[in-house]
Amino acid sequence: MDVMVAESRRERWWLPLLAGIATLILGLFLIVSPGMTTAVLVTFLGAYWLVRGIFAIVEIFTGASGKSWIWLLALGILGIAAGLIVLRHPLYSAIIIPTLLVLLLGIDAVIMGIVNLVRGFTGDGGWTAVLGIVDLLIGAVLLVSPLTAGLALPVVVGVLALFGGVALIIMSFSDRSTTVIEVDEQRRIAA
Repeated sequence: MDVMVAESRRERWWLPLLAGIATLILGLFLIVSPGMTTAVLVTFLGAYWLVRGIFAIVEIFTGASGKSWIWLLALGILGIAAGLIVLRHPLYSAIIIPTLLVLLLGIDAVIMGIVNLVRGFTGDGGWTAVLGIVDLLIGAVLLVSPLTAGLALPVVVGVLALFGGVALIIMSFSDRSTTVIEVDEQRRIAA
């Protein structure tokens, strides 16, 4: 069984390699041309929402999922409306969607900061309180200027994508070399 798993990993080592290359390219695009890349990504998101909304409404009539038709109708209408708005106004959406994401992240950071402060002062230790303060500061920065943070978000995601892409590429080659050794060793033990 372990031999089959190791052989499967060895045979599919190139999948993380392709994912790493794609992530690396996306990261480069986000850094070199953040506005255009964000507009393209938001357009794809709008198309996805539109298609998902249509499928949700079709799902009402097929009854394949067993979900409530009211929820499917609401999901369908919301998806179609959001998709059409984004596809009709991709440049505005490329600004609004990251800004809304930053607002949500800011609110989450403030909530986590409060939770960590309470935990820190009720017995989880000083480092938890310090983490709470850091969360509150990050939340405050994001909430004070969400538009600026929203405009910076593609570049930050681009840098993270570069690191993630390189990590995936290194991991794929590491898995390939490790699994070849494991397969050979396990075959010798089995024989």
